[in-house]
Amino acid sequence: MSASAAIAAHYPVTWLARLASVIAKHPSYNLFQLATVEDTIPRVRTVVHRAFLKPETLNPLLLVTTDVRMPKSAQIADNDNVELAWYIEPTMEQFRIFGKASLVPHPKHTARGASDLPTDVDWAAERANIFNTVSGAIRASWCRPTPGSKLDEPEVAWPTHLPRLTDLDGADEVTREQTQRAFENFALLVISPLSVDYVELKPVPNLRTKFEFREGEWTATPLVP
Repeated sequence: MSASAAIAAHYPVTWLARLASVIAKHPSYNLFQLATVEDTIPRVRTVVHRAFLKPETLNPLLLVTTDVRMPKSAQIADNDNVELAWYIEPTMEQFRIFGKASLVPHPKHTARGASDLPTDVDWAAERANIFNTVSGAIRASWCRPTPGSKLDEPEVAWPTHLPRLTDLDGADEVTREQTQRAFENFALLVISPLSVDYVELKPVPNLRTKFEFREGEWTATPLVP
């Protein structure tokens, strides 16, 4: 069985099976643009896809990471509607995904967390696992001053690499404190898709399909590209 067939067999949601298959073949295309809303103003940025969670269900989740001090954390706490655009250049496919976003922060930031996340996931363990999975440079970025704040002391040396939580034995006190601070600032951003506008630009004529999650089922409607 090919990798694509194996993914399709375990991912019952058609669009997710295709997206996961494409990402498996082209892992460098793991960036997408995520839009949130601040009052009535759209805010967009590029984020890194970290994982699919519960892909074997009809309610798959997309995981990305963030600094809880980032503006998007407050934006999602106020308005959990988000949309992302994910273009895979080698296959000329675009996935535009609308859904609801939730934050999984450190317990000290529970006011910004969400209460409607699936209860069958150990979110504390998942957050620690993703923190340990990313690079040491990424972990160090969560130890910096608040992102977007004024840079008053550019000569100050920030850490450039921090260890995994599981590698802190024997670390010096400064490294342990910095890693703990980074872990406190780190949050999972969980996206629960509700609709997907999927465009295939390689076929001629192009193909476009709208997937929508309603009453516990996904429907697919062909659209004019």
